Amino acid sequence: GILRALEGRALRSSRLALHVVVLSLAGIIFGSARLGMHSLFALARPEAGLQARRFASRMMAQGAQWEVVGGEQTGGLLVRSGRALDSEALGARLSTGARIEELERAGERLRYKRVSGGGPDEGWVTLRLSEKVLLRPLDEGADAAAAAAAPPAAAAAAAAGSGVPAPAPAAACGSVADMLKQQRWAVVGRGTNDIVRRLLEMLRSNGREVHHIDPYGSSGPGVAGSLSELPPEVIVDVVNLCARPDLGEKVIVDCGLCGIRNVFIQPGAASEAIRKSCIDGGIAVHEGCVLVELR
Repeated sequence: GILRALEGRALRSSRLALHVVVLSLAGIIFGSARLGMHSLFALARPEAGLQARRFASRMMAQGAQWEVVGGEQTGGLLVRSGRALDSEALGARLSTGARIEELERAGERLRYKRVSGGGPDEGWVTLRLSEKVLLRPLDEGADAAAAAAAPPAAAAAAAAGSGVPAPAPAAACGSVADMLKQQRWAVVGRGTNDIVRRLLEMLRSNGREVHHIDPYGSSGPGVAGSLSELPPEVIVDVVNLCARPDLGEKVIVDCGLCGIRNVFIQPGAASEAIRKSCIDGGIAVHEGCVLVELR
């Protein structure tokens, strides 16, 4: 009887040791230091084995959690139905301060399930835009993974090390002619405005890469409402401003955040506040009409 009891105890200990090894490997795979620590405690204290198993199950069932820290000026983050940057944009935005659980990640794109706050229950959002962080990790595992997803600054450093220049917006132009020669534009204005439509058409017909920004929200969910909502890989050399001055002031703030150094202001869109912000931010500004001056 004593021998059988000892054999049974040894068997249970072996099973526990095997279980702890599995938990430790899971801790490494899932990047959770806490999971590994609980596994070690289970070895030291067999009575904690059940607690460790429950903890591991909970850790593996839950993804990393994030808090939305961007989108303050736009009513939240733009959410799309798919990973692709041209996938359908959902009607509602993910509110600033909302907490989400990570379901999947691809580079700077993250698929989430909403935990708290306002916005769509699920969808795809962007982690950061240029140097502006849009989502903040709430645990160590997510923090390490976020660092692994190289931000633009890290990408720029890598490109510099490889001898390949990192893509960046054009420097402030010294003349209107230089500004008009730039290839990557963003037209900011109401989508139902005929002038805005003509600006988009003319720039495209002249071989420019053009992105439409509609701060009025009249163009539907598929069109960004601010420069900060453009995908991270989109580079803009010149912003063509064709919106109310009060909206234009917010555009200039976004230009500073995105590193855009050239603004072409259409008639009726300028203000003293906009001019001052451009000067203070080192942004080259020209007031005129692209439809007349781009020939």
